[in-house]
Amino acid sequence: MMSRKNRLPKSGIALVGRYGIQAVVATAAILACALVACGGDDNPTGPGQTPVSLLTIALPANHAVVADTVTVTAVPDSGIMLTAVEFYRDGVPVAGGRDTLPPFSRLFDLSGLGVGDSVVVTALGFNDTGDSSFSAPVVIHHLWRLLLSDPDEPHDRDISAVFVRSSDTTVEFRVALNGNWRTYKDYLDGIDFAVWFDTDRNPATGDTDTDSGQRSINDIGADIQSLLGYHGDSVRQWIPAGSGGWVQVHGPSGFVRRLFPPDTNVFEFAIRRSVLPDTPRSVDIVCANISPDTLIDSTGTDTVQVIPWDFAPDSGHATYDLGDMIGAFPASPPAPDRNAVRSDRPRESSPFD
Repeated sequence: MMSRKNRLPKSGIALVGRYGIQAVVATAAILACALVACGGDDNPTGPGQTPVSLLTIALPANHAVVADTVTVTAVPDSGIMLTAVEFYRDGVPVAGGRDTLPPFSRLFDLSGLGVGDSVVVTALGFNDTGDSSFSAPVVIHHLWRLLLSDPDEPHDRDISAVFVRSSDTTVEFRVALNGNWRTYKDYLDGIDFAVWFDTDRNPATGDTDTDSGQRSINDIGADIQSLLGYHGDSVRQWIPAGSGGWVQVHGPSGFVRRLFPPDTNVFEFAIRRSVLPDTPRSVDIVCANISPDTLIDSTGTDTVQVIPWDFAPDSGHATYDLGDMIGAFPASPPAPDRNAVRSDRPRESSPFD
C-alpha cells in the first residue's frame, strides 16, 4: 500500500492581502457613498441626489505598487475652486486634519502593512460655496500587487499566489508555493516553474500548448516564456517562422535577478522589460509549476508515481498593466545566491517545449 512521503514543513509566511482586496474596495466605496449621502453641512445636495464631483486623486495611480511611504495628491476637477481636502484610508480620516493649501497632499505610512496588502484611499474635497464630495477611490498595494491566487491542490509545492510589480526597465515576480523546497533545482524536492507572456494579447499568435502538445497554455498565445528550476533558468521567445519553437534569444541574461533561498516556499525573480516584444503596455500571463509527487511503496523505496502540473490560474489568464511601481523600494541583492546561477542552461528535453 502506498503512503505519502512526509512533506517538508511549510513556511510561516503570511500572504496578507491575498483575499481581501475586493472586500476592502467594496467596504470603502459603501462608506464613501454613505458619508456623502447622509445630508448635513458636508452634503448640501441632499439625500438621494448625485453630488457634484469636485476632485480627483492624481497620484498615485489606481492599483499602483508603492513602498513603505507614498504621497497622495488630490487635484480639483475642471472649473472647481477647492478650499480644503481631507484624506481617508480605508474610510478612516488620516491624521493631520484638513489640508487648506494647494497642492493638496498627504504622506501615507504603509510600513505596518504586510507584503501584498492593499489600502483604499479617498479624498473629501470642499469648494468655495460650501459643497463637498468624495473622490473616486484609489487602491494602492504595498511592495507587491497580487496578480493571482490559486486554490490549494493535493500535491507538493503547488502554486498558492503570484505577486507582480514593474518599472520602466524590469518586470518582477514574487511566487508563493504551498510547501517548501530544499534545493530549487532538485528534481524531486525543487521546483520547475514557468511564466508565459502573451505580449500582443492575441491568442491567435504565439504558442498555445506545452508538454509536447498535451496541455494547452489555457487561452493565450504565448510570445515570451521564463523558466526557473530543474529544467534550467532561461528567458525564451517564440519564433514561429523557419524552424519555429522556443528559441534562447535571451537565455539566462534575460533575468535581472533570481532569489531562491533554500528550504522556504517563496522565491522572487525579475526579467528585463526589454525582452517583451513591441514594448507592450499590458500583457496576458499564465503560470505553471511541475512538482513530482513522491510516494513510498511497501518496500520503502521512493517511487515517483505522478508528475502533476499546477496552472495558475487553473483556466483563463491574468491581465497585467505594466509600469505600476512608485517610490524607492528595498534594494535588490547585489547578485543572485550561488544556487541560482548554477545549471542555468536549459536541458535538451523540457516539458515546457
